[in-house]
Amino acid sequence: MSEFTFSCPGCQQSIEVSTESCGQSVHCPVCQQLLIVPADPNGPAAPRSRLSSAPSTVTHSQGGAAAAAATMYQSARPKTKKKSKVNLIVGLCLGAIGVAAAIYFYPTLIKYVTHEKTPSPSAVAEAAPTNEPPPPPPELTTQEVFEKVDETYKSLTDYAAKAETQATIEVPNGAQGRTTVRMRTVSSLQLGRTNYYRLEWDQETAGKFVKGAAWCSGKGNFVGYANVPPGRVRTRQKALEPASSLWILSPNIAELFFSDTNSLATQAQYFTKTNSPGPNGQDCYALAGTENFQNTVVWVNKSSFLISQIEVILGATPDGEQLHKLPKSQQGIVLALSKWKGTITETYSTIQTNNSLVASAFETSYKPVASASNAGQQRRGTSPTSPTQLANPQRNRSHPQ
Repeated sequence: MSEFTFSCPGCQQSIEVSTESCGQSVHCPVCQQLLIVPADPNGPAAPRSRLSSAPSTVTHSQGGAAAAAATMYQSARPKTKKKSKVNLIVGLCLGAIGVAAAIYFYPTLIKYVTHEKTPSPSAVAEAAPTNEPPPPPPELTTQEVFEKVDETYKSLTDYAAKAETQATIEVPNGAQGRTTVRMRTVSSLQLGRTNYYRLEWDQETAGKFVKGAAWCSGKGNFVGYANVPPGRVRTRQKALEPASSLWILSPNIAELFFSDTNSLATQAQYFTKTNSPGPNGQDCYALAGTENFQNTVVWVNKSSFLISQIEVILGATPDGEQLHKLPKSQQGIVLALSKWKGTITETYSTIQTNNSLVASAFETSYKPVASASNAGQQRRGTSPTSPTQLANPQRNRSHPQ
C-alpha cells in the first residue's frame, strides 16, 4: 500500500491519503469541504476498453465518458450544508436583550461616565454669580495719574464748568498785625480749540462785588474787570492774569487744556498721594505737593481724570535755590507772598466736555460797572501787597519743603 497527496480544490490544502482511499469521500481537514479522493497519479493506467477501439461505437463511448465525468464531478462537488436557523434566532434574541439593557441602564451609565466632569457643590457655589462688585483696578502711581490728566485735557475738543472759590487769607497789615480777608467767587469757564475761551467771574469781598471777564471768540484776546472797561490784550495769558490776581484758580485749568506752559506730569516727583476725601463724595485721587512755591492739593476724578478741586495753602517758605533763579522783581513778590497765610479752595461742578461749541459760544455780555476814567489806575495796581502784584508769579516749581 502506497500513499500520495492531492490538493483541496477549495482551499488548496495538500491532503495525504493512501491508494486504497481512491474514489472514497473525505473531508478537507482545513475547510471541511467534502471531497472525492482522485486516482493515484503514480499508479498504473486504467486498461482501455475494447469497445473504445470499435469505430462504430466511438460516439457512444465518448458519450459514456462524458456521463461518467459528469457523475464524478457531481460526486466531487462540495455539498453545501443548510445553515441552521437556531443560530439566527439565538443571535436576534441576544441583540434584543442588549438593546433593552442599554436603554434601561443608559441614565446610570451617563451619570457614571460624567461623574468626574461634574463639579462638586462647593465648586458650583464658588462659580455661581454673585452681587459682589468686580475688584477695583490697581491704583495708579502719582506719575501715571498726572500723565492721564495731561492726556485727558489735551484730547478734549471743548470744556465747560462752573466753579466756586472760597478764600480765607491773613494779610500783613503793618503795625496792626494781620487782617483776615474772606472772599467768595462764583465763576464759569469755557474752553475750545484752538484758542477759544471765556472766563466770567463775580467775586464778593467784605460786602463788595467785583465782576470781570476774559474771552476770545476768534476776534482777539479781551479782558475787563471791576471798573476797567473791556480792552484787547496781546495774549490769552495776559487776558487771564486779572482772574489769577483775584485768587481764581481756573486759569490753571486753561493752561492744562491748551498745554501751553503747564504739565502736571513734569511735577509728579514733587507730589504724593493723600487720603483727603474728594469733593461732594466723588472718588478721587488726592495729590499733595508744591506748585508756584505754594503748597497745593489737587483732586483728580478717578473715572474722568478731570480735576474736581484745587486747594492752595499760602505761607510756604520758598526754596532758596529756586528763588534765586527768578528775576529780582519776581523774588520780591514771592517773598512777600510767603508772609500771607490762608487757604484758597476752588471746586468745579457741572463739568461738560466735547459739546462741539462754535465761536459765538465764547462771546460775553459782560459790561464794566464803572466808567473808563479809572481804567489806568485800576490797570496799574501799584499796591505791593495787592493780589494783582502777588498772585501767579512766573510759573516755576520747587521741590516741597
